Amino acid sequence: MISSNITLEQAYNLLRLNPSASIDEIKASYRQMAKSMHPDLNPEDPTARDRFNTLNQAYQLLLVAARTTTDNLNKNTATNVDSQDRATSVRVSYVIEPISPADLQLKQEIFESLEKLMRQDNFTKAVSTIDLLVKVIPNCQEISRKQSEVYFKYAQDLVKQRTQLHLARTYLKASLKIDPHNQQRWEAVNREFNQIERLTK
Repeated sequence: MISSNITLEQAYNLLRLNPSASIDEIKASYRQMAKSMHPDLNPEDPTARDRFNTLNQAYQLLLVAARTTTDNLNKNTATNVDSQDRATSVRVSYVIEPISPADLQLKQEIFESLEKLMRQDNFTKAVSTIDLLVKVIPNCQEISRKQSEVYFKYAQDLVKQRTQLHLARTYLKASLKIDPHNQQRWEAVNREFNQIERLTK
């Protein structure tokens, strides 16, 4: 559920958009602002996290507003067609659009950044980075698989360090939930759970 701390008008103003903005325009504006406002990029600014949280809140609010408007338009259109056409329009409305060139470039840049972060064992920042990317580009299987990978490697590092094993369990479970059909991941997660059991005996 979206918090009511920010109004719809404030959300449009924050993302510098007008009420007729499309979902793509909302995503583009959020993506541009998130790059500069992310707390990890502003470590000297004590207000960065609060401002970034407000940005996320505004983004989610505008997405809901835009999707509601789109759904209403679809419903109004559907009343003017026969039942077969209505069924077709419903099916089409659930098709996930291909990733745009801008989103593809962003994904590649973030993936490169993630690899560097994980090589540096900076897993907490890697987790926050992939979580942000999932918000900006939802419903992308490749990004979801990368999120599962990052979660697993973070948990694996916690087990290796023998610290925060409860958190490690949480991220191992989340990794499987995100990518449940990855047999290799299941086997790897099972090994980590066995290691946790040995450490907690």
